Amino acid sequence: MSRQSILMLGNPEGLAGMAGVALAAKGAGVAFCCENPGGGREVCLKAVEAGGSAMALGVDFGDASSIADAVGAVIDHWGRIDAVVIVGCARAAEAVCPEIQRRRGWGEARVVILAGGEQRILRDAARDAFAVQKRGRPVVYVLASGEPEIELAPGVEFISVSDDEEAVESISAVVCKGSEAL
Repeated sequence: MSRQSILMLGNPEGLAGMAGVALAAKGAGVAFCCENPGGGREVCLKAVEAGGSAMALGVDFGDASSIADAVGAVIDHWGRIDAVVIVGCARAAEAVCPEIQRRRGWGEARVVILAGGEQRILRDAARDAFAVQKRGRPVVYVLASGEPEIELAPGVEFISVSDDEEAVESISAVVCKGSEAL
């Protein structure tokens, strides 16, 4: 995996933290965006110990300007965002992807992964994430348990996972696949 810059939104003590540390172990730089920056700092230490680089950013997922500030901090620090992983706060996709596009901050891989929550909400967030791109659309994945209960937009792929461990493996595989395409 070439050096990837990952914007990780979600609870650092849950799936977002586990997936971020797994990606850091493969050499990625991971920005942990969470409502509790203290928890983000703890997972950052684990990510650095695993071999990557990391930063913790406090973000209000319901506030577009807070999300925009986080996107700007990551682009300022690493120069780009290669993948966005949104766990349990799918509505944040509505603000994240347009902000990355506005700042011309997408790296080459352009992967968006949405996980955690009702399939209907994930579907709507995936549509929003995919629709904002005029060219160079990101590859959008939705991770959820069971079979798809919803119809996804063209270009959005559904990945069925049974537990957090399988979700971490899927997130890592998707981001690595995007990296290999470079």
